[in-house]
Amino acid sequence: MKLYKYMRALDDTICSKKESCKEYRGVMISERLRKMLTYSRIFLSNPEVFNDPFDGYFSIQFESEQDKDDAKKIIERKAEQFVKEGKITKKRADRIKDSLFTQISLENFRVACFSEDDKNDLMWAHYADQHRGVCLVYEIDDKRAAFTVENNCCVFVENDVDDTECYGCFGGGGVKLLLERINYRKNKEFLKISLGKVVDEYNTEWPMYTKSTVWEYEHEIRLVAKLPFGCAFSDDTYFCKINKSSLKEVRFGIRLEKKYQQQLQEIIKRSGYMNVVFKQAVVNTNNFSIDFKNIN
Repeated sequence: MKLYKYMRALDDTICSKKESCKEYRGVMISERLRKMLTYSRIFLSNPEVFNDPFDGYFSIQFESEQDKDDAKKIIERKAEQFVKEGKITKKRADRIKDSLFTQISLENFRVACFSEDDKNDLMWAHYADQHRGVCLVYEIDDKRAAFTVENNCCVFVENDVDDTECYGCFGGGGVKLLLERINYRKNKEFLKISLGKVVDEYNTEWPMYTKSTVWEYEHEIRLVAKLPFGCAFSDDTYFCKINKSSLKEVRFGIRLEKKYQQQLQEIIKRSGYMNVVFKQAVVNTNNFSIDFKNIN
């Protein structure tokens, strides 16, 4: 299976010494991309920062007002108990109580997003900085073989010091890695409650793989790290380590300057990748499409 990761390649920087450099604005290779390539990482994001306001949440549909009242009392009692037992923070408990009748955040997930579409104009525009970015092409046939496991860990927490590869193991065997296609739907799915009981089968993984049909153009596949329900990731930076052999191509956007393309090629070459193909996106002059040509 080929996965296409569209992303920005550059970060803007502003000199802090305003009096001497007069608000000089510089450009450098994105720190996120540099770390991905140097250390062969796939970063896992909090769905709450995604551009879809429904992403990473689930909603409960109550049959009656009595069901609502009963649920509120149960949640308040359980939340207080779990806070005392140290299972969740008070902040997390308050968020659950406040969002019980709207959308409840699934804080036990972290996500990396890919596309199955290798020539997606909108993905280049929306996620790859209007063609100033890149598309990383990964090939993953066996999830277990593609991602590194260390000390029974498949998810790690970043702790870089002096630009060295310093990180910690997270979650041990309690973290589950999922790799699934998005299911696009016109209508939202609910956890349905009637007379204090769940009416239909419902899996809290579903919201991670269910989006509105307005997002169909992305042809999305997600790598998801899942903690047991009730647990939560913190605000740390999490990632998986992918084998270097899985990166097959790096495609440069039409507007990415040559000097930055060369810098990225150098990062890949000195980081120990083998047989990565570099390609340049070019305009097809006959129609509204993009072609790719190999870079020697």
